[in-house]
Amino acid sequence: MNTAPQSEIEVLRDAVAHDLHFYKPDGNVVLQAEQTLFRVHRSFLADLSPVLKDMLELPLGDELSVEGLEDAHPIVLAGDTAEEVRSLMWAIYSRPDEIASFLDEAPMNAQCIRFLQIMRLTHKYDCSKLMGWAFKTVRSKTRPNGFYKGFTASLTTIDCIVQLHPLGIRGLENWAEPLIRHTVGNKNTVLIAVIRLLSSVRWPWLEKYLYYRLLCLGTASWKALTLTDEERMRLLAGYHNLRELWAKLSTERLDIKHTCAAAARVQCMASCLDLWLELCTLSARGTPAAFVDLTGRMRWIVSMKGALKNGGGSYVNLPVPPSVQALWATVPCQHEFKVALQSVSDEMEKNALCCLDPSLGLIDHTACTLPLSVA
Repeated sequence: MNTAPQSEIEVLRDAVAHDLHFYKPDGNVVLQAEQTLFRVHRSFLADLSPVLKDMLELPLGDELSVEGLEDAHPIVLAGDTAEEVRSLMWAIYSRPDEIASFLDEAPMNAQCIRFLQIMRLTHKYDCSKLMGWAFKTVRSKTRPNGFYKGFTASLTTIDCIVQLHPLGIRGLENWAEPLIRHTVGNKNTVLIAVIRLLSSVRWPWLEKYLYYRLLCLGTASWKALTLTDEERMRLLAGYHNLRELWAKLSTERLDIKHTCAAAARVQCMASCLDLWLELCTLSARGTPAAFVDLTGRMRWIVSMKGALKNGGGSYVNLPVPPSVQALWATVPCQHEFKVALQSVSDEMEKNALCCLDPSLGLIDHTACTLPLSVA
């Protein structure tokens, strides 16, 4: 039984602690983020940020309790976490050699988190140059020469990115979306975890992509998860729409710009349709896990372009089915057929992701038109 006076319980509950690195004995302003106190130099903050400069110049409190002068009356940084403020102070106080050592020795995700936290606070406090440096650094570390080199972002790193997304930082989405796609891969638990991180922001194309990849793993993969009713309905509707989209695509003529002689046009069109339908039927072998992996099916179909070169054979260990070889030989407009295949492939991901948009509703392949569009 707790016999401590109520006032003592309140003191313990509200206890704050000095930051281990950025509570400077000669500092002249005290800041509080969450339950952590930072004692730093007012001039450093004023030089860094016009927002912080104005905040420090405001006449806060009375003569006996001016905010920022002592631990008992700190300037509270509302909405900032202690870890974010610690990262910002690290950027302000660290020597170049200390920054270089951190970039050489710290785990990659720790580096990402630190620079992403710096980005959030420098955006909030209008420190554009420091924000630009942090963003340039994190991009160069995670995507040198355009490749991720095996780097996998942690969920904490992705959460930091998600928090930055609503800020509209130029270039963030173009950098972050491929990184997140690379990270989630084919892991159903990671996919649903990132979907839930996105629930607090509006990032529609990435969210649709994550749902689509979950469906592409096969129904057993996502049925094994503990899903909310909303998540399950989103997946079920998407599954229906993807099947309908494929039914639409696999029963329609390709948009082929025929160059064959007029006398052969009817036969060429029929041969192209037969070949297209055969490729659609056989494409399931390229996506054994899920019928609705439409981008995967289309990649398999397009790969036939190389395999069909010079009338058949094999291409990168991909044998051409005899039925495809036979039909290919009957097509006069072979080049135009390949161009049409590529055009369908180029539009496939956009159409597939539209199927996962809740505003689309349930589509019917006999009535929908392509490309699909959402509100």
